[in-house]
Amino acid sequence: MRDLLPQEALAEQLARTVPTLREMTHGLDLDTWRHRPGPDQWSITEVVCHLRDVDREVHYVRLRSLTDLEEPFMPGVVSDAWAVERDYQSQDGPQAFADLVLSRRKLLSLLPPVGASLWERRGRHTFFGPTTFWELVCLVLEHDELHIEQVRQILATA
Repeated sequence: MRDLLPQEALAEQLARTVPTLREMTHGLDLDTWRHRPGPDQWSITEVVCHLRDVDREVHYVRLRSLTDLEEPFMPGVVSDAWAVERDYQSQDGPQAFADLVLSRRKLLSLLPPVGASLWERRGRHTFFGPTTFWELVCLVLEHDELHIEQVRQILATA
């Protein structure tokens, strides 16, 4: 994991994920949404569905557990398999994006004010061990950045 970013920067950068993806996908036709650069690579639709579901079922749940519980256990989730299990490729990419907008808004609502003690609250994560709210938010941002870059690469081949 990268060094911890300042709390203000984290909130700002997380809030930029949706506008960045909106700009990248604005006006795309459905063929471009579903374009896969290679046989084992995801389409933009799959990336957006993944971001939506991970926000809803992983990031939000973990951060919420830290707001509600003392030292919660946060199980690891292997979410890449969802692309096939949930048939992301056949879903409506623009609708998945609209759903991502809502899930990200809900996730951002959990961020405490800068300097609040919640940023330092700890939980126990399957893969990362003792982890703070702050560290988890950094992981969310790293995850976003990875998939934004993936969308850039997909668009370069479309």
